[in-house]
Amino acid sequence: MRSLALQPPLTHRAPPKRHHHYHHRRNNNNKPTGQRLKHLLRLDPDLNPLTQQAAASLPSTPPGAARHAADAAAARALSAASAAGWPPVVAGHLAAASAAFSPGADAATDAAYRAYTAPDGPALALLDVLRDKPDDAWLGAAFEALLANVRWLAERADDAARRQGRLAGGGGGGGGGGGAGDDDAAAAAASAAASSKVEALGGFLQNAFSHLGAPKGRTGQDGRRRAGLAIMVALIKVYFRLNNVSGCAQASRTVQGVLAARDPELRAFPAAQRVAYHYYVGRIAIFTERFGEARGHLSAALAGCLRAARGHRRRILRFLVPVQMLLGELPAEGVLRAADQGEGGGGGGGGGGGAAAGAAASGEPGSLERDYGAVAACLRAGDVGGLRRALAANRLRYARSGTYLLLERLQLPCLRRLFRRAHGAWAAAVVAEAGSAPGAPPPARANQLPVALLVSALEAQGAFEEEDEEEEALLREEDADADDEEDGGGAAAGAGARARAASFPERLAARARQRREDAVMCALANLIARDYVRGYVAYRSKVLVLSKQNPFPGFSDRWLADVV
Repeated sequence: MRSLALQPPLTHRAPPKRHHHYHHRRNNNNKPTGQRLKHLLRLDPDLNPLTQQAAASLPSTPPGAARHAADAAAARALSAASAAGWPPVVAGHLAAASAAFSPGADAATDAAYRAYTAPDGPALALLDVLRDKPDDAWLGAAFEALLANVRWLAERADDAARRQGRLAGGGGGGGGGGGAGDDDAAAAAASAAASSKVEALGGFLQNAFSHLGAPKGRTGQDGRRRAGLAIMVALIKVYFRLNNVSGCAQASRTVQGVLAARDPELRAFPAAQRVAYHYYVGRIAIFTERFGEARGHLSAALAGCLRAARGHRRRILRFLVPVQMLLGELPAEGVLRAADQGEGGGGGGGGGGGAAAGAAASGEPGSLERDYGAVAACLRAGDVGGLRRALAANRLRYARSGTYLLLERLQLPCLRRLFRRAHGAWAAAVVAEAGSAPGAPPPARANQLPVALLVSALEAQGAFEEEDEEEEALLREEDADADDEEDGGGAAAGAGARARAASFPERLAARARQRREDAVMCALANLIARDYVRGYVAYRSKVLVLSKQNPFPGFSDRWLADVV
């Protein structure tokens, strides 16, 4: 290690470059009070004992908030905050902390939420302090804690309303569709009033961003920028929960146009806010079928996520993996298993236990290997039947995680791979039959695939099992209707029923064959329209005529075009 005393004087040396990451930055305005209060300004079941003691020390705070021994550090933090101009912030927060954990929990939560979101509440009061000191990044960090408190109180209030049956979609009785009347109107009004906590939170956040004001200039005002991003990320989360896609898009445009004008990749912002922003914007891009943009945002979220945060990484990969498969990138063998095990990342105790803990923390069922391993294998082999069976077996789990419609779109690229393999086998057989010399151009018939060949390939994979069951049920229903119409016709009616029963297998096979050919030609038309395949379908002769040059091109944006 070099000693500072042995270094030459820094008379002609340029000043060192400053890092733009908040965790490396030092600011004269960053007082120890801000760092301490970031941890004190928490509101959760494991409330900081320092905050509880400080709440009890307030004259207007009920004594029941003090559940821990006295700690001198709380009093020092409180007095330092008051000296720094934070009395409204600290007093409002401690009063809400006292109310939130009083004996009447449900009513106290409503009171604490109203106190927090009031015009003179702690959140907007801290924004007033931040407007006076826009360069203080630790003020932005403290505001992040207050925003988390507001969201927690809103969700807690909704949970209380759900338990009391005042919120639609609640836990117990699930009375989805009752009759009409005054009782239903009253219940709907009560439900709307109860669910307004999270909905009203969006309006509060918009008001908070207007109250904060946009940062001036392209540099500086780090605290204001950090608080602004925290507000926008919280707003995106609220809109996402309310299925407000347009609201999420507007918040994302605000981030890119106002807060990230100098830093489009948000590298100067805290990793937690950056990862959350990219994750939710990537999810919204999936909903709007902008899959290339979704891959970029989800990849950025994964790159910014710590390896130790296995639950968060798995949650990101749960959407990134199917998006990449849809864009033509299949995961290599063992990649999904490695991701389930934390990518083999060292640091910390046993990998299996850590992965299990991460899965529990993520709240996502199953593992990536179990959910996507079979799907990736079917795509790699062109097994359309296996892919459909995998989707049917896990339909409920995929629907709950929000990936079913995305995975269902993988059937076209799987069909493309199967037809490409069928074309290779057909061309080789035609060349061998013609006895062409090595290097000679293949016969024209090598690029003319009979539709019956493609139907046979799909039948061998069991790709039509579900449709065959539906077709059989439909034909039996038609025969039953015919029997009912002929009922009472005597011997002639009985003979007709017996004839239908005897010819049932042949009629079912003929209908299935026609339906399968129509389905394959419809799939070919979609593949050609989306540029998965180059050629055309000769409907009369039921032949797929492929282009002689590059009949199966690589990925293009037309793969994802919304063509019917």
